[in-house]
Amino acid sequence: MRAHNPTDVFRRDPCALTPRENEALQMLAKHGNYRAVADIIGVKPRTLHKRFSTIRQKLGVATNELAIKAVGIGESDGASGSCREATI
Repeated sequence: MRAHNPTDVFRRDPCALTPRENEALQMLAKHGNYRAVADIIGVKPRTLHKRFSTIRQKLGVATNELAIKAVGIGESDGASGSCREATI
């Protein structure tokens, strides 16, 4: 059995995040700090800190940077960091 590795960013499904959580990650990637993101979405930085704790837990990562990578924000292939439903 493989040992738990907190840097293994692709263990969990990024689609487990809500649209609001994806939006918060995108904003953090763009603005770089809780205060700026909190001001934009209208919450206190402490509230946002708790939201990011939940996001990291859902993705199974230790840092916000790894969470951003896990959902593909900023990748050169045009990924937007959001999950899209497959069309049939």
